[in-house]
Amino acid sequence: MKNSFVKFSSFVSATVLLMIFCAGSPLYAEHVQDSVPVTALMDQPYDRHEKQKFDIYLPVERSAESTPVLFLIHGGGFSIGDKSTCKGMIKLLQTAFPYMAYVAVGYRLVDSKAKTNHFPAQEEDVKACIEYVLNNRTEYGISEKFAVFGASAGAQLALLYAYKYGTGSYKPAAVISLVGSSNMSKIGEQVMANGYPGKETFYQLFIDVVGGTVEEKPELYYTSSPINYVTADSPPTLMLNAENDEIVPRQQSDELDDKLTAYGVEHTYRLYAGQTHNMRDVKNEFNEEIITFLKKYLK
Repeated sequence: MKNSFVKFSSFVSATVLLMIFCAGSPLYAEHVQDSVPVTALMDQPYDRHEKQKFDIYLPVERSAESTPVLFLIHGGGFSIGDKSTCKGMIKLLQTAFPYMAYVAVGYRLVDSKAKTNHFPAQEEDVKACIEYVLNNRTEYGISEKFAVFGASAGAQLALLYAYKYGTGSYKPAAVISLVGSSNMSKIGEQVMANGYPGKETFYQLFIDVVGGTVEEKPELYYTSSPINYVTADSPPTLMLNAENDEIVPRQQSDELDDKLTAYGVEHTYRLYAGQTHNMRDVKNEFNEEIITFLKKYLK
């Protein structure tokens, strides 16, 4: 029982740290203004579940021609977290891009005890939220041009939307993955092979998300893997990953890098030496990467 508690605690610590860097920290201080004039509409429903809501931050001076949108998807292992943790990142980005609109996406969380909200619930929610906002873009006074940014679990969801639905739904101009996974079919075996403390807990996390092992639900693991939907038409991608990630092994991004290269997709892959999943020592560096990337692809 004690060992189980320690393993669980290590997982919670990692996910909480992830939510902290999504939310912002004093390391961002040199970039952040006290206020950017916006109209903030909080807890806007796009469906009926209590988690199927979004916050949208609209610049006061906006138009359908000049106001692109950035959708932000929070992390938390698909089972904890909230859209509110993206406020700090939005505040940071508003300084560099005051003309943009920002949407913090809420989605249903997996409940392993109640055995509810397994995949593809989160995938469906992200798609529904993006489509709802863009279907109502005239009302919001925003452009159809947008990018998707996610951290950890949110990064996997961002990549999955960008690659899987970019042709049949709205296509993003770019996608940003911050310590995100790309191949659900392989991630369990890769986690176990890495040998980090708490690996059994991280392995179980992905089983809980899908609602079974890869042997029990191979098709669902396949359809939940962004890497399987990469084509030559996939949007430009920024991948920011940790060399010693204990939750999302670096092989996940190495494989996605190879796949994007093979299809000739514009992308940038940054692997931060010595960093673990929370990437606590390189926040300024990856923030600059995000800003540089958005300046290029979401003007």
